[in-house]
Amino acid sequence: MALKMNSNLPFLRHYDKLIAVGVLIFLLISLFYLTHAGAARKQEESDYIRKLDGLKPSAASLPPMELTEYEAAVRLARNPVQLDAPETQQPGFMTPERRVSCVLSTCQKPIPYAAETCPFCGTKQPVPPEYNTDLDTDKDGISDKLENQLGLNPQDPADAKGDLDGDGFSNIEELLAKTDLKDSKKHPALVSLLRVKELRGKRLPLIFSGVNKMPDGKMQLVFNQTGPSARTVWVREGERIGDSDYVAVKVEVKSEERENPNMPGIKTRVDISTVVVKRQADGKMITLKINESGKNTDIEALIVLPLDNTEYTVIENGTFKVREEAYRVVSIDAKATEVTIENEANGQQKIVRKLD
Repeated sequence: MALKMNSNLPFLRHYDKLIAVGVLIFLLISLFYLTHAGAARKQEESDYIRKLDGLKPSAASLPPMELTEYEAAVRLARNPVQLDAPETQQPGFMTPERRVSCVLSTCQKPIPYAAETCPFCGTKQPVPPEYNTDLDTDKDGISDKLENQLGLNPQDPADAKGDLDGDGFSNIEELLAKTDLKDSKKHPALVSLLRVKELRGKRLPLIFSGVNKMPDGKMQLVFNQTGPSARTVWVREGERIGDSDYVAVKVEVKSEERENPNMPGIKTRVDISTVVVKRQADGKMITLKINESGKNTDIEALIVLPLDNTEYTVIENGTFKVREEAYRVVSIDAKATEVTIENEANGQQKIVRKLD
C-alpha cells in the first residue's frame, strides 16, 4: 500500500527552500575554512623563511684568507732552519758538526748540514748552495761554488769576462777549456772550440768572353772581371788578368757546328774555345769555357768561434789565425761538413766539426 504524504505539512511545503539554505550554509562554512587554512599556510611559510634568514652569516662577504703563515711554512719546508751558519772549514777537535733540521715536518731531527738524505727517515734534503755545483746565480756560466773558491762575486756576471791570471783569455774561456784560471802559463787552445758554420762554393771572379788572333800571330784574350772592380780586360798568354790573382796560361781556339734551336735543320758554327788560368797564390790550374760564368773554384768554409762569434772564411791550403796561433786548412769534407786544420807551429792536426 503506497504511503500518501500530506502536502499540507509545513515541512513539505518548504522542502526545496530548506535544501537551498542548507547548501548555502555548507558553502559558507567551506569558504571560511579555506580562507582560514590559506592564512595559516602563509604564516607557516613566513616563519620558515624567517628561520632560513636566521641561518645566513651576519656579514655579506668574508675577508680574504691570510696566507702569510702558509707561505712561511712552505719556505721552511724548502729551506730548513740552520742550527749554525755554514762555513767552508771542517769542524775540528771538540767542535760539533754543523747540523740542520730534517725538512720532513714529522721528523725535524738534526742532521748533518750537507746530508743528501735524512739518516733517520730517509727523506731527500735540499742541497746547500755551496755544495750545489749547478747553481749559477748571475747566469755567467761559472757556478757559485767555483766563484766563491776563486774569490769572484756570484752576483756579478761581469766576472766571466774577467781575466784572473792576465794571460789574455777570459775566465769563461779557460773554464770551458778546463785550464787553470789562476795560472798564466796554462791557457786553452781555442781551436778545440771552433765549429764549421757553413760550406759554400767560391766563385771565380773571371769570365772568358772572347779570343782574337793578332797580326803577330799571338792570341789576345778577353776577360770580364766580376766583383767590386768589375771591368773588361785584354791580355795575352802568360800575362796577369787585370788586378786579379790569375794569369792566362794557354788558350785553345776551337768551334763546332750545332743545330740552331730556333731554326730546326739549320746548323751554325759555335765558338767552344777554352783557356787555362793559374791562381798565383797556390798555383792551382783552372780551365774556363768561353762565356762560362759562376764557376766554383773551391769549397769555402765559414768557421766560427762560439765564444765571441768570430768568423773565419777559409779554403783548402789557405791559412788563418786564432788569436796568435796560425793554422793551415788541410782539407774540407763537404759530405761530412768537416774541416781538417793543422797547427803550423807544431804540426798537430784537428778536425773542426759542424756547428750543432
